[in-house]
Amino acid sequence: MINQRQIPHQIQEFLDVETDCRKLEQSMISNKWDLADNLTEQIMLKTSGIKPWNKGEMNAPDFKTFPLDQLKRIDNLWTKYSQGKFGFTVQYRIYFQICAEQEAIRIEREKNNDFRLIEQPQIIKCTKFALRIGWQWKYQDSRNGRRQITFNLNNSPPGNLPIKAWTNGKYKPVQVFHAFMYRISQLT
Repeated sequence: MINQRQIPHQIQEFLDVETDCRKLEQSMISNKWDLADNLTEQIMLKTSGIKPWNKGEMNAPDFKTFPLDQLKRIDNLWTKYSQGKFGFTVQYRIYFQICAEQEAIRIEREKNNDFRLIEQPQIIKCTKFALRIGWQWKYQDSRNGRRQITFNLNNSPPGNLPIKAWTNGKYKPVQVFHAFMYRISQLT
């Protein structure tokens, strides 16, 4: 049975997300990529039912169950207004390329009877991904969890944004990264 008090709250949350999506689109039209990144995080937290003001952040189960229609909507905005330079599917293609490169290295080692294990292959993939899309840590700020991000369409590498939906401004475990990549793979 539906609780009548919940309906207005659910409708209000839906309207809030709709308003945020319009704000997201406007920020991209205006080339305000930093704002767009913040709004993307906010929309994803709201959609997941996580309260950002309680220092909420998404974890692996949240990413695995994030609604695909909303993920696609956000991704479509990013890819459209960045002319295909930013977005989750752009990031996924880069990650998939890194996975293919790592697999080629593994196969080449097998051909050469080199059976040394690649230590922590998932971490290697995450690290290569972060470096390739420009998520370098600033050495002096690494303890504070700050990254060197360029919020500029012309000066950023492909896949550089969005970032906050992934990281919430700090390091996330590898499992969270792979859970989100898995969910994004369902869009392609």
